[in-house]
Amino acid sequence: MREMSNTFASRRSANRRRREEARQRILDATRQILQDKPFRDLTVDELMAATGLSRTAFYRYFPDREAVLLELLEEVWGELADARDAEAVGANFDDATSIARLTELLAANQAVLKAITDAAPGDEDLDRAYRAFMHSYWIDDITARIVEAQSHGLGAGLDPGPAGEALGWMVERMVTQSLDKDPRQVLETLITIVRKCLYSDAPNRQSGPAAETGTSSGPAPAPDDAPIGVVAPKRN
Repeated sequence: MREMSNTFASRRSANRRRREEARQRILDATRQILQDKPFRDLTVDELMAATGLSRTAFYRYFPDREAVLLELLEEVWGELADARDAEAVGANFDDATSIARLTELLAANQAVLKAITDAAPGDEDLDRAYRAFMHSYWIDDITARIVEAQSHGLGAGLDPGPAGEALGWMVERMVTQSLDKDPRQVLETLITIVRKCLYSDAPNRQSGPAAETGTSSGPAPAPDDAPIGVVAPKRN
């Protein structure tokens, strides 16, 4: 009896492993195809041909193509969280290592995120999950940074809630609609915009004639002890 029970458990484990492997093959194939083709043009037949599995196998794991994107969003969510926890990505955007890691993540996930933004308006579950992702990773974090900046006397005149929303969705548009651009260039542009937004009224620490006369040739730099005012992925 014990031998029969062990055999049954072994078979069940093997079946579960095969199902997980097949499901992951579908997700990986979707990622790959989206690098070259918009989601609207991706068919189930093409996707399953890339996996070597039958068309009917697709529906054993996913009710529709949008469900594949929903799971890919969860993968992206996890990748960003792991990177943040392991390397504190975005904690200090003067750190070349942090910028390089976030650039790598953007490059790897831009096509998937664009596919999700394109499909979300037509799928309630995907739209809800994507908005939760946006708030958890971008909008809530930017809002918190605005509040922190204002505690240092910066970001005057900004209402943190609307400003966080505006800057968060700007980040989303720039990331997902700039697939033809260098991800590092995209990231550095976003960093510059958000820093200027928060630090445009920072105290001027220049020395020399400009400081003595109260004039400046450009925007005042952010104080050394002020928080870096740029997005950093966070997961609730």
